[in-house]
Amino acid sequence: MGYNDLHLNVRIRFRNLEEVELDIPIEKTCGSYMYTLLNERYFETEGILTYKVDLMGDGQILEEWRHQLWHELIKIGDQSESSPP
Repeated sequence: MGYNDLHLNVRIRFRNLEEVELDIPIEKTCGSYMYTLLNERYFETEGILTYKVDLMGDGQILEEWRHQLWHELIKIGDQSESSPP
C-alpha cells in the first residue's frame, strides 16, 4: 500500500528547553538523516536533550520513535511574563 505525503516529523528538544521541528520528506525506501548542532548554536542550546520522530503518511502517524527521556512539556501561564518578586 502506498501513502501520499510520506515524511518524518522530527521534534528536537535542547537542554535549554528550546525546541525545533523539522519535516523531512521521504523519497527512498532506506537512508539516513543527520542533524548537526555546531559551534555557537551548540553553546546557545547547551546540546540536545531528547527527540521524537513521527513517520507521517496521508496526514496520520504511521509509526513513532521516542528517545527514552522524551515527554511532552507542560507549560503553565505565559512564559514571556516575568515571575513576581
